Amino acid sequence: MACGILIFSLNVLALFAPSTFSWDVFWYAILFYFLTGMLGVTMCYHRVLAHHSLKLPKWLEYTCAYLKVQAI
Repeated sequence: MACGILIFSLNVLALFAPSTFSWDVFWYAILFYFLTGMLGVTMCYHRVLAHHSLKLPKWLEYTCAYLKVQAI
């Protein structure tokens, strides 16, 4: 019962989403998707931390690891 109320509430709240749309926020979401998803997960986690197939300076390795943590 509680799960049904939660799902219904989220659907009702989604009706208000078009009134809060902003192109600035949309482009920030795309930017952070690219930074965290593409660079953080693909480059840092997969290539640097898992396989050690890409050598980076330590400061860049830490920055990439931070971006990967933000993707979680």
